[in-house]
Amino acid sequence: MRQTYIANMMTREPDARKRPTINVWTARLAGLAIVSLAIVPAWLARERHRENQAFLAKAVRVQAVVADLQAVGSADDRRLVPVYRFQDAEGREHSVRSPVAYRHPPATIGQSVPLLYDPGNPEAFKQPSFVSFWAYITVLLAFAGTLVLFGSVVFARGHRFIHRRH
Repeated sequence: MRQTYIANMMTREPDARKRPTINVWTARLAGLAIVSLAIVPAWLARERHRENQAFLAKAVRVQAVVADLQAVGSADDRRLVPVYRFQDAEGREHSVRSPVAYRHPPATIGQSVPLLYDPGNPEAFKQPSFVSFWAYITVLLAFAGTLVLFGSVVFARGHRFIHRRH
């Protein structure tokens, strides 16, 4: 009896055959469902990658100047939003507001920063950085990978770990 209990440490019942568990096929179906959910973040990451590639194909690189740092938020949670000023290839000047607010902005007023902008729509711009192009994709793929890993474990061994309550 002691050996049976040691072999079956997940229950206090001495006989493993009496332990309530879910069916193997139920666990496999649940595992497949979890793995299937990984399709959603993987698809979103692929779409963002396509958007980034389309943007980079037509983007023009310019040196912009930080024209202003606009304060937003309350006194306790004050953040600064950079406003960039740059000239396009035709010499027209554009002023664009960053979509990101910073507690500690990466540049000061008057400092030059690189920007990529769409010549057809100068309001559509990005800073050339990992965060601008890859952070969202990386987080989505990490989440999809976690779902695949968890779903695979449930598929392979879930019937041993998932117990029904009486």
